[in-house]
Amino acid sequence: AGGAAPIINGAFALQKGGFASGTLVINGKVTNFGTLTVGDDPSTIVVNGAYTQGPTGVVIAEIGPTSYSHLIVNGPVVLDGGTLEFEPVQGGKFQIGGTYNVLTASGGVTGSFADVVVAQPAGMPFIELSSDFVDGTLEVTALHMPGSFASVATTANQHAVASALDRAAPIAIGALGDLVNDLSNSDASAVQADFDPLSGEAYGAFAEAGIEANRDFAAELRDRKSVV
Repeated sequence: AGGAAPIINGAFALQKGGFASGTLVINGKVTNFGTLTVGDDPSTIVVNGAYTQGPTGVVIAEIGPTSYSHLIVNGPVVLDGGTLEFEPVQGGKFQIGGTYNVLTASGGVTGSFADVVVAQPAGMPFIELSSDFVDGTLEVTALHMPGSFASVATTANQHAVASALDRAAPIAIGALGDLVNDLSNSDASAVQADFDPLSGEAYGAFAEAGIEANRDFAAELRDRKSVV
């Protein structure tokens, strides 16, 4: 990671099956039908020219513990589909409700990505990504997927806890917000294992938190903690 970014002068084309990664400065137009990883845990790629992505093209943006990747295009962007993938690195996590401006284009944007996804073999079943271009910047927001905790619950007790967490997720802050964020960044088996201990302990911890979501969550657990 240190030192000056490598510089590529002239047009740069990635064909289908091709791959490029790292911190780069490209002085010329870029055509991407392969996979371009903006990655040095994470990093920035600057394109001083036009950027065109074909339907087989993939851009992988990394999410680190304190930063995330940026693809900066000093020129126009044309997106004929393709995929934008997010990959957590070095323990990086999505912040539920957080917005990631991974692509900026000074010359405006035509078209869109066909898919904006999490690039992991098992995915992240509790996170969905909402994306929109605003004034040449792609704003991607990480959201808790509604009903996703309840979808992996296996007992009545787990379902009660999971449903309460699903309902609280959009407005949870403080300790409950931290809990929702950590669980949303986990895989299904890890979250499943947390449901049972939460049912007996979490409602007391959150009862004094003083916000509506936390009170509702605490009340839900208090009312249902005896469900078996």
